[in-house]
Amino acid sequence: MRHLLVVLFAIGVCHPLSVAAANSCDSGESRDRRAQVLAGMALNEVQNCADNGDIVALNEMGRRYGNGKDVPLDSEKSLHFYEKAAAAGYSQAKANLAYMYFNGEGTTKNFEIAFRLNTEAAEAGVAQAQYALGYSFTTGVGAGVNAVLAEKYFLAAADQGFLPAQQALVTFYSNGKLVPRNEEQAIMWLHRFTQAANYGHVWRKGNAD
Repeated sequence: MRHLLVVLFAIGVCHPLSVAAANSCDSGESRDRRAQVLAGMALNEVQNCADNGDIVALNEMGRRYGNGKDVPLDSEKSLHFYEKAAAAGYSQAKANLAYMYFNGEGTTKNFEIAFRLNTEAAEAGVAQAQYALGYSFTTGVGAGVNAVLAEKYFLAAADQGFLPAQQALVTFYSNGKLVPRNEEQAIMWLHRFTQAANYGHVWRKGNAD
């Protein structure tokens, strides 16, 4: 009888917790906001959400295994979670998965797959992927050199406040390699980048300088 009571108690405790955790995974927030919330959640809560099919939580698990946050560093597991989230249509996960293929983390390098994933994510507005395409079109790594497309994607990412893209535009406009030197644009982007780097004032399109 005592054993039965222990079993019933365990069921009574665990079941409400699992329901509550499942409910917390469906908060109705935007995915960007959801990603911020998940980044601050305990590992078991994130894992529970991922187990319940929360694609943002799957992406967060990939990030944690990639960074070694609360879990052992494991690029293969990171890749696994990114693949699941990307397959479910999460554009940020596609950008993260592209990074893994581009750099050969958790898998062999594959620029073709990285380029395809970055293109899909960039079309969905993911700044990280837009920057990655700008880099590829600038350097020719993973794509042919194309000044027009490099500028297009760097600007798209920079306009969203993505600092690596803002920094890249300083070089893009100042070195005169792909486009004629444009000192005015170079100085403008340098100002925007340094304001963010030094003072935390991140410029985004639509905001005043």
